[in-house]
Amino acid sequence: MPFTSGRILRPLACCLLLAGSALGQNADTYDALFKQANVDAKRSAPDGLAGYERALAAATDDEQRAKALLAMGSLNTQPIKDYAKARECYERVLALAQVSPGNRVTAQRRIGTTFAYESKHDQAAVAFRKAADQLKDDADQRTEVQSQLGQSLMALKRTDEGQAIAQQIIDTKGADVAALGWAQNVFGYKLRNEKQYEQARAMYQKTLALEKTGGSNLATAQLGIAETYYSEKKFDQALLEFEKTAEIPQVPTSQRVAGLIRAGETLAELQQFEQAFNRFQTAINDPAIVPTTKVAATLQLARLYGKQKMFDKARATYATIASMAGATDKQKEAAQSESAKLGQ
Repeated sequence: MPFTSGRILRPLACCLLLAGSALGQNADTYDALFKQANVDAKRSAPDGLAGYERALAAATDDEQRAKALLAMGSLNTQPIKDYAKARECYERVLALAQVSPGNRVTAQRRIGTTFAYESKHDQAAVAFRKAADQLKDDADQRTEVQSQLGQSLMALKRTDEGQAIAQQIIDTKGADVAALGWAQNVFGYKLRNEKQYEQARAMYQKTLALEKTGGSNLATAQLGIAETYYSEKKFDQALLEFEKTAEIPQVPTSQRVAGLIRAGETLAELQQFEQAFNRFQTAINDPAIVPTTKVAATLQLARLYGKQKMFDKARATYATIASMAGATDKQKEAAQSESAKLGQ
């Protein structure tokens, strides 16, 4: 009897059909579990993690595994803030044999982000550089990662390297708009430090002219312009520019508050003390202000009261600093020392 007899082929075909059906069912199971995990994650991060774990167990290929692991890493990063656990998820993605280049870059970049959140900028820079090196043919994504690399380098005070990265971004055709805004602001700051104020303003204006560069870049440019006028003692113009910061769409709270505080200091230079007090109080009472900024603003307000010989208000304001969250020992000592010298 020939080997190709129907009695042999029919059972084989049946087995193949069953195997294909099982794979299809596994794929359907993975998709369903992943979708459910997305729903669970909106309810709570732990529920989402458990759901992605179930999807991971049902995955039939490395792309599905990568997708689940990236989702788990994302939850561990925010809102859980277990950065070591997040990196573990991303390292597992990098260890997959058949993962796509896009998911590999995403994992590498997110490793850098977790280190940046922990202010471990050396390790962040290494991870971001690895990610950027894998994006040689994608100007948009490469410059986006380069801006993260540049920010890490600047945080490490490796200014020349950071500026070199910024220049690369500016010179790249098709650069990511947010990255371009960051790069231009780097040179705006450089020019401002060199007291080339008109050139600095021109560079910052380039950022303000960009569409979709992000509220943070726009606010940095706006504050930078204001600072150039302040440095030139053109306080009327500086005040106008500082107060424009609050009008920027999606301006981060930290920068909006910074604009208020600097406006208060500028008003004091203009001898408009009531308005200066108002700006400081508005900043301090902002519900979204971070503790460290609130302490700094409170200290400035106390000093302003002291300069105006409003000693009771100054002492009361200094006294609050001792119990404020985020106050450093140095700030507490400064408040106590300055309060004791009032009226002398």
